[in-house]
Amino acid sequence: MTPADPAEKNPWVKVLALSFGIPVVIALMLFAFLAPSTASGAKDLPLAVSAPAP
Repeated sequence: MTPADPAEKNPWVKVLALSFGIPVVIALMLFAFLAPSTASGAKDLPLAVSAPAP
């Protein structure tokens, strides 16, 4: 006899695993897309204003 998977014995194990696992995966995906925007950008660029002569 082989021991049964704990998730098959108690369905609450699967519910808890999914309720904690899915938000963690979503948070990691959001972090993966938002992290580059914090480190990138224009730095030390000269600023010029142009307009027609008055």
